[in-house]
Amino acid sequence: MVPFWTIETARGNGLFGPPVANQDLLLLTLAWLLASLPWVLGDHFIPYDSVGEFYPQSRFVVDSIRHGDWPWWNPYQYSGLPVLGDPQNMLFTLHTLVGTLLGPGYTLQAFDLVTLVHPFIGGLAIYAIGSSRGVPRVWLLSAALVFMLGGVATSRLQHVPQIIAYGLLPVLLWLLLMLESKPAIGRAMLLGLSGAIWAANANQVVFLGGLLLAVFAVLTVARSENRLRLAAMYGVAASVSLALLAPVYSAIIEIIALSTRSDFTLTDSAHPSFSPIVFASLFFPALFGNLNGKIWSVTDITQDFLYIGIIPISLYLLAFFSCMRWRTTAVLTWLTLLLFFVLFSLGVKTPLYPFLFNHIPGFDFFRRPVDAAYLLNLLFALGLLVIGRETARSTALPCGDTGHQLSASSRHLLFAIALSIPLLAFVLGAAAQSKDALPVLLENYGWLVVRVGLFAILLWWIKKQLTSPNRSFWILIVAGIFFAVDLGAAGRYSGLFSQRYSKIALARAYQHTQPPESNSLDAWLQSNTAPWARVEIIGGGESMGHSSVARWYNTQGYNPIQLRRYAEQIGSFVTFNEPRTFVDGSEGPLDQRFDVLGLRYVAFMTKWAQASEKDPSPASEQARRYRDELASGGARKLFSDDRYEVWERPGASRWLAVSDSASIDGLESAPCEVEEFCNTRLTIKCRSPVETTLVIGEVYAPGWFACVNGTPTPIEPFADLFRAVTLPAGPSTISMTYHPVPFLRHFGCSNGLFIARPDLPLSGE
Repeated sequence: MVPFWTIETARGNGLFGPPVANQDLLLLTLAWLLASLPWVLGDHFIPYDSVGEFYPQSRFVVDSIRHGDWPWWNPYQYSGLPVLGDPQNMLFTLHTLVGTLLGPGYTLQAFDLVTLVHPFIGGLAIYAIGSSRGVPRVWLLSAALVFMLGGVATSRLQHVPQIIAYGLLPVLLWLLLMLESKPAIGRAMLLGLSGAIWAANANQVVFLGGLLLAVFAVLTVARSENRLRLAAMYGVAASVSLALLAPVYSAIIEIIALSTRSDFTLTDSAHPSFSPIVFASLFFPALFGNLNGKIWSVTDITQDFLYIGIIPISLYLLAFFSCMRWRTTAVLTWLTLLLFFVLFSLGVKTPLYPFLFNHIPGFDFFRRPVDAAYLLNLLFALGLLVIGRETARSTALPCGDTGHQLSASSRHLLFAIALSIPLLAFVLGAAAQSKDALPVLLENYGWLVVRVGLFAILLWWIKKQLTSPNRSFWILIVAGIFFAVDLGAAGRYSGLFSQRYSKIALARAYQHTQPPESNSLDAWLQSNTAPWARVEIIGGGESMGHSSVARWYNTQGYNPIQLRRYAEQIGSFVTFNEPRTFVDGSEGPLDQRFDVLGLRYVAFMTKWAQASEKDPSPASEQARRYRDELASGGARKLFSDDRYEVWERPGASRWLAVSDSASIDGLESAPCEVEEFCNTRLTIKCRSPVETTLVIGEVYAPGWFACVNGTPTPIEPFADLFRAVTLPAGPSTISMTYHPVPFLRHFGCSNGLFIARPDLPLSGE
């Protein structure tokens, strides 16, 4: 072992001594800021799902609250989409609070910064856990920084609900350990309330993190001197969480059963299963080409990134070559959990995941074994706490007196590592060559050598500083800067995980919340679209969740939750990069179901619609066929700019129609007008000469109830897709309201607190 890393040498300088809270918090904040500079300065944004799905969803929630409207139903995507029943609803998050307070200042940058704060909060919780248990300072700070910046905390920022769950998980662990130290009712209720907020956005990180918390709860009860009281307090916490989560989870269970995501099979988990080669990214900073060059990742580039930095890897190696006690309860528990999640992340490549998926309830709700990477990064951070404390205890003893040291000698370990290096190089080289990415791998070897060289210089400088007293703070500052830049250069300062606003038009549109320019597509769609005059966007960022931000009505979107009725009858597609095809039995672009839906406009991305026949990508080829078929049926182009051209479909809207049969062919325009339309309430006034059926071109979904002239009236599905009610003869008022929680629904017709959008033209024609 290197002499200057021994406890006796370093303790006097504070490196392996107790924490100094004010200095350490300053260092952690500085490192977080340094690694997050591209986002803090507003030059970069978090790409992919963050900008395409979660920011628009969050903006919809925030804007609805600020306009006095309930955000339980989103009318801007897929012709209506449940929000509370969406597991990734973004309702009960810090983003909602910050966005509501910021108002017009709630830009994409503000959204990204709130996302980045969550791993920072979790890192502080890791620090609190370790400092209360006497973890030496170097190990403690490294653990916090690994959690804040390592692996998923850099590459998976796009998956915002999962990052929220990941960031808050150590907070729950800390509260659980606080409850163990003092099993009081107040602490139990705080743990239960925090757990409910954490679990409200249901995802696999919550599920797996809940299992991890359950393991810790069992362990703490087993070692407690007051087991019954502690178990009772855990019961109180669980009861509080379940009571608060019941409305949300009941809505989620109902909607999931009716969506296209209710039938996962083990085959769906085959691709998002790690290959063992992915774990080489723990110490290769850009192994699969996330910075530049050809991407050759095994599953997805944002998933196959586990890099935790040179310093943590070195600390783990230090533990291997020290006289550490490995057979303690804490170390063995940590190793067992680490092994479980490693095997789980391998998915279908080992028997563990298929067994859990097929036989243990809950595991079949999700399809990505690679999401275990969140738990792995947490365990890498917790491992630094566990091993750091054991190393500090063990190093002060002679090696022969520990009795529980690693069975293999340091020489054998060193020999095994030396043998593994050329073997790993061969395996990585063969895998990269098979994907024509050998130059990318060679570049990564080069950068790894550079990092190791700089780290060697850092160690030499630290050794010199240790000869002077009271230098520990400056040593930690320099090491913290090295840590932050090491992780930042691996994926935060450039590359696929952190992209520039200047490169992406959609992201630039979210840099401010001002009204769109008068000649823009957004301004045109705001003025011309309505629920009965919707648009379908083919290609480009505006086809995703953008309509929820710009507040115009889209028949498509970018959300995994798609009601099965809608997907099977209309078709739901990620038209950002997929061809827009038509379902079996459809008459194509001129199908009458689109008339009932109120689809009046189709906007084609210009470069697809005008693409040369020599560039026959499936998406552009389908877009041209779609446009040409509309044009042959009498459609006309109404708007164009440098990115899109908008065509008006032929025919009349049948969004409000009456019929005496169950056939779409028999629909006629309804003698009705829309009086009020908002997220969860629709009011229509009619004057019909006879009793008939009123059909509204809104998707049928549970939770919607109708009152006709103050009398509860059932809503029935028309053509297995649209809403229909019995319309009486004479004047009538039809009110439809949405109640998302199954067991809280009522059938009364009392008025609620709803506010219609003032800018919406109240007409169904």
